[in-house]
Amino acid sequence: MSDLSIIVISWDTRELLKTCIDSIYKNSPDFPFELIVVDNASSDGSQEMVKENFSDVLLIEGTENLGFGRACNLGARQSHGRYILFLNSDIVMHPGTLKGSVEFMDSHQDAGIMGCRTLNVDGTFQPTAYNFPSIVRIFALVLRLNRIFKLSRLKGRAKIKSSDYVQGSFLIIKRDVLAEVGEFDEKLFMYSEDTDLCLRAKLADWEVYYNPEISVTHVGGGSIKDSRMALENIILSTLYLYKKHKSSFDLILLKFAIGFALIVRTLIDLFSSLLRGKFLDRGTVTFYRGLISTIMK
Repeated sequence: MSDLSIIVISWDTRELLKTCIDSIYKNSPDFPFELIVVDNASSDGSQEMVKENFSDVLLIEGTENLGFGRACNLGARQSHGRYILFLNSDIVMHPGTLKGSVEFMDSHQDAGIMGCRTLNVDGTFQPTAYNFPSIVRIFALVLRLNRIFKLSRLKGRAKIKSSDYVQGSFLIIKRDVLAEVGEFDEKLFMYSEDTDLCLRAKLADWEVYYNPEISVTHVGGGSIKDSRMALENIILSTLYLYKKHKSSFDLILLKFAIGFALIVRTLIDLFSSLLRGKFLDRGTVTFYRGLISTIMK
């Protein structure tokens, strides 16, 4: 058994994936590790790139886009490390991060999961540790005000802290913990898989840590190119999360908050279009109307 299994999930991110893998080997630890790439049926030559350039990588070639959680589970089932590190393909590894992650988990017996300090390409800080997504924060996100309402972000980002969950772009978990609490929930196609897994770990009395002493760069937006699809997946996954972990009353409040936010967002987009001398396009109206109808069912 190796000390660390690194599982990279990719979908149509050929160049980002190559940079990610290069950074892993450039900053590899001084102990055994394995690298597994799960490719969700990319059409941009990602699979061919891995075969041609990285013979040591175990490539799992998906025949369809499985989503993040299912792809992670598929990779984990093929892994052998004491620790499993799930990565987005747009992560760039920093020196000492892989070694530091294993050392941290070894020295913190209560740690089930850990996330690290994450930076944007320009070196600025990128939040990746959060409290449970509040209704206010989701309302603000739908209205594009989430940069102002940061109520769910973990405070005190310069210190090692416990959080409700850490982002799945860089998430290391003990194999024994994953076996105990179960795999990623495959009913979640995109978003909230990390939240759900961390919450289940905490319910089993494992700690979820944010560790700012090690770091990575997260390029961002690698596999999400459609903002409508992203918004829809965020909303639907959060509703599922509330249904699974919160009360019926909390779920009803969330539905009304999101529905109201979508109505306001539609009116803002309509007014903005009229100011430019245009009508709001039919596709946008249809999208908002359909999403509101789905939420209120």
